[in-house]
Amino acid sequence: EGEMRRQIDHNLAQGIIKLTGDGHFRYSFKGLFFLWRQFIKDMVRLC
Repeated sequence: EGEMRRQIDHNLAQGIIKLTGDGHFRYSFKGLFFLWRQFIKDMVRLC
């Protein structure tokens, strides 16, 4: 649980995720771009 909290805090500080106001998170535009980039890197690695 402590590790997950550190990851959440890091992602919030980096702007990857944002709080929704009801205790949940959502990806920011920066976070969605990060996920897209990771997906492309993984696809290139598989080819």
